[in-house]
Amino acid sequence: MDRQERCRGCFARLEKGAIRCAFCGRMKDAQKQSLDGWETGRVLDQRYVLGDLYMEREHQAIWRAYDRVLDISCFFLRWREGFPASSPSEQESGYNSEGEDSSSEQELVFSGESGLDYQMLGYRDIAGHPTWVFSMKDTYLPVEKCRILEFFSKEIPGGIAKVQGGRQGKDALPEDTLLANRYRVLGTIGIGGFGITYLCEDINLGRNVAVKEYFPVQWSLREDGEVSIRSSDMIT
Repeated sequence: MDRQERCRGCFARLEKGAIRCAFCGRMKDAQKQSLDGWETGRVLDQRYVLGDLYMEREHQAIWRAYDRVLDISCFFLRWREGFPASSPSEQESGYNSEGEDSSSEQELVFSGESGLDYQMLGYRDIAGHPTWVFSMKDTYLPVEKCRILEFFSKEIPGGIAKVQGGRQGKDALPEDTLLANRYRVLGTIGIGGFGITYLCEDINLGRNVAVKEYFPVQWSLREDGEVSIRSSDMIT
């Protein structure tokens, strides 16, 4: 996470001197939220920082989180204390009990009316709790419009070894591109004004990593796999 101050609830960057997050509305001095042993600001497995509770239901809870290894914000879906998780087996999930990729090329993409609404980034044991890690197309989607739990009413097959569609963009590298003879592009997980973030497989270490490409979209153009500077008449 960069040094610029961020909201503790949703991890959006805060304007200098701001006392309220412009994205989630959290006040800078707001109290920590807690549920079933988790609370805002807690670091899990020396990797994830918990934000605020996004959604609470009878059986499940969804937390905002920040992955310090991949340097991305994400969401955690875990089952409430006393309710067993409707989770895939180790063989089905593609992840072992340590959260490491263990097998398949299965995919799990949840789509709704707006296209690719949710992308499952993994299923793993986090701080002793079976947890689904996912991202949302609209990070600040109002809770009442979130439909992610509808996909968990039945047992969910498949693990995540690939990210599909939705965020690719015409300038993003295609899936299966091999970078530095080591990192295989699985998909695009973020496109900003100055760069593109990819979920990649480190084929040497056998783990997922995030690779950021410096690509200022206003000035850059990718054609036939080559990057060039846009001509002045293309820049608005």
